[in-house]
Parts: sequence; structure tokens; C-alpha cells
Amino acid sequence: MTGPTAPPAADPPPAPQRPLLDEALPRYEAREVHAVRIGAPQAEVFRALKELTLRELPLFRALMGVRALPARLALTRSGRRTGRRRRRRVPDPGTRLLEWALRAGFIVLASRPGSELVVGAVGQPWMPSGGASATITDQAGFVAFDEPGFAKLALGFKLEQIPGGTRVITETRVDTTDPLSHRRFGAYWRVIHVWSAAIRRSWLRALKRRAERAPTPAEVALPPPSR
Repeated sequence: MTGPTAPPAADPPPAPQRPLLDEALPRYEAREVHAVRIGAPQAEVFRALKELTLRELPLFRALMGVRALPARLALTRSGRRTGRRRRRRVPDPGTRLLEWALRAGFIVLASRPGSELVVGAVGQPWMPSGGASATITDQAGFVAFDEPGFAKLALGFKLEQIPGGTRVITETRVDTTDPLSHRRFGAYWRVIHVWSAAIRRSWLRALKRRAERAPTPAEVALPPPSR
């Protein structure tokens, strides 16, 4: 007679996935993190993240307008000297935030549909008019980029399922490519850090509003966004 059969061993829990932001920019010299709880399913929150528009972000639009002022003044002075008036195109408020970012020089570095999104860019944010930018086409190029005189910026959104909804974490990381850029960015960051944090908190509030509200009849009739 044999004894009782032991229950089969439970499978070990899956190892946690490495955050995509760690793959895009593991080393950084500036970082900020913000989070919000949203009473909506994770899939709905991710969809809302991709559909968030500039119209829903008045603080972001206002601060971007202030930042663009030196470049607009330079264009005005140039137009007076040449006798021409050149208009700087202002994005339509209905433009999606992600679409605007891609037009402005950001690229999607990595994505896990429904749970993570990381975008990045290489530029000179300390310059009044935005400075030069580097053309990056993929994450490998972003990681390898080391030309002096630039800063690499990566912005990640991570969604986690929680009881009653979704937790969204947004994290910003910045790394510079040489000591001079490090000093220039450090001085710039001390001035704008509080506004950078305010913008990100406003993004999360807008995302919460969009994800938690019921869709309008017009939105229900619209086809899903292209991927």
C-alpha cells in the first residue's frame, strides 16, 4: 500500500520583465517619476494614452508657446530684413500628443502593446530656440549615439493592472554626451524642472479624465486608430 500522492509542484512565477526604459536609457543624470490611479481597464487606458490630444493639455500648449517665442522673434526679425513674412505653423489643438511628438523629432523606441510605451529624442534643450537635433531612427541608434554637444531624452509610460483599474507611471530620463553638455543641461534643468513636472502631472490628469469618461456617440462611430 502506498502513501498519499504529493500534489504536483506549482510552476514558478514568471520572471518580471525588464522595463523597456532600462533598455533605452539605463544610465541617466536627470530623472523624474509621476503616477496616477485610473478607474478604467488597462486596455482602455492605453488606448486613451495614444488618443490624448493637445486640446486636452492647455498647460503643455502654453509652455510650448513660451518656449517657441525666441524662434518666432528670430523669424520675425529675419522677415523684416528680407521683406518676407514667414509664419511658424502652430499645431492644431486636435492633434494627438503622440503624433505631435513624432513630428517634433521623437521616435518610438520601444512598446509593449497595452502596457508600456517609450519615446525618445536627441537634441539641445538648453538652447533658447531648441538648438540642433540629431536624426535617430531606432532604439539601437539612440543607445549608441554619443556625439558631443547633445542630450538624450527618453520618456516612458508604464501601465499596471490594480484592483479597480490601472496605475500609470510616467518616467523621464535624460543623459548628456559630454561634460560641457552636462553643465549646460544642469543649469537648464534647475530652471525648468518644476515646469517639466507640472506638464507631466497635467498629462496624467488629462489621461485620467479621458480614460474614465464614457465615449461620445461620435467616438463610438469612429474606426479604431491605425497602429
